[in-house]
Formats: sequence, C-alpha cells, structure tokens
Amino acid sequence: MRREQILKKSAGILLLIPTLTLLCSCGHTHTWLQATYSTPETCSECGETQGEALRESVHFCNEYEYSLPYSFAFVDCDYTQELDYSGLSYELGTADIEIADICTENSLEAGYKDISFSITTNAQTVVVCDNNVEQDWEYWYSDILTPDPKFFDYLSGQIYPAEEAYGDDETNVEFTLENSEGSYDITVSQNVESNYEFSDWEMAEDNVYELVVAVQFCQKYVIHVPEDYNGLCIAYDKKGTPEYDLGDYGAKAEVENIEYIYDIYDLDNDLYLIRIG
Repeated sequence: MRREQILKKSAGILLLIPTLTLLCSCGHTHTWLQATYSTPETCSECGETQGEALRESVHFCNEYEYSLPYSFAFVDCDYTQELDYSGLSYELGTADIEIADICTENSLEAGYKDISFSITTNAQTVVVCDNNVEQDWEYWYSDILTPDPKFFDYLSGQIYPAEEAYGDDETNVEFTLENSEGSYDITVSQNVESNYEFSDWEMAEDNVYELVVAVQFCQKYVIHVPEDYNGLCIAYDKKGTPEYDLGDYGAKAEVENIEYIYDIYDLDNDLYLIRIG
C-alpha cells in the first residue's frame, strides 16, 4: 500500500509540471508593444518577443564618399557691425565629404583598441555685400559651417557627445556608453586642419558685390574603445546644415545629456549612415 501511495504522489507531481508550463506560455493573450530601434515587438505582460529590432532593417551605406547639397556660412555679427557692413550676407553652398584611412590598431592600454579615420570636407559659399567694398577680406572674421558627423552606437542608438574643434585645435571627449552587451568607457579625440581661400570681390550688379570663400577641413579622429566594442557608426544629415544657432556654435560637449539618434531622426530618410566597427 505504501509503495502505491508513493507512486501515485510521484505521478501527480509529474503531471503537474507540464500543466504549469502550459499556463505560463498560453495563459493570456499577448499585448504587443511596437518594436523600437533597439528592441523587437515585446509583450507587455510576459516579455515574450517576436520579429526583430528596427535597427536590423536600417540601411547602411557601403560607400564612404558623399556630396551634400548644403553648407551654411555666416559672418560674425559683432565684428561686421563695428565695420558698419550691415548689408553683408551669404548664400548656401555645397559640401563634398570623404571618409578615408580607416584603421583599427591595438592600443597601448591593455584591453583597448584605437579606431582611426579622417573626414575631409571641401565646401564653398558666396558672401554678398550691398556696399562698395574697399577693405581686404582679412579685416573680417568668417567661417563656413559644414555638415558635422554624428557618431552613435549601433546597438542602443546613443549619440556620442561631441565638442567643436577650431583651426588646428585638438579635443578629447570621454564618456561611458551602455548598450545591451555591456558598459564601455570611450574617448573621442579629434584634430582639425583647415585651409581657406578667398576670391576678389566682384560686382554682381549695381552696388552688390560677391566674394567666393572655399574651405577644406580635414578632421582626424581616434576613437579609443574596449577591444570587444564593435558598435561605432557615423551619421550625416542628408539636408546638410540649412540652419544654425550661432549661440550654440563651439558649445562644449554635454556628456551628461544622453541623446538617441532614433529620437531625433528618421534614420532611413534623414541620414546617410556608415558603420565603421
């Protein structure tokens, strides 16, 4: 009798296990949350997923050379007011961008690697003045704002913080990035070389003069990342830089202000995307 009781209890336990499993997997109707850049469709009740994250369908360009339709130029307002040239303005120009010399090497720091590359931008714009111009261009300060690259992480979409570099300046931005595979300490080093060429002022029409400014920027980057990190991507706005807030020009990096590229852009329609590694 005791043996039969034990067998019955054991059978009862064995039968109970698949019943509980059935209730866990099929005990409710899934309520699917939309897929995001970093996560597939997910049930809000049980966490089950289906499909793939939206990043899997994002198109990355295979070519590293682009011609963007706009660059943005401005003339420093305070300086031109001192010279009483209120009629000074600009026209939008073009920017040709080439990414080259991509190289990955082991870093001197154990467990890290350095991803280096250059981005060369050739831009041109026209400065217009509705006064008779006698002074040389060197009396004024001018700059061309070209479309800037945004670096972001492939898995999470987090944008790397950035800092403007001037002339032959060097900048170093350190930050921590987190994605589904871990936490990474990253340093972005940038060096900029620039060269400007100015034409002579020429009369375009009565009392309206034009001057062509051509500039070449060569931005050299070294991205210092852990050896197991492979998420570096570059994005360029397809519209170039049609507008710019001068108050933000040269702003320091907002390392604490984390932004995600999918919150700001329609990735396929707004951006050229390049995956570096």
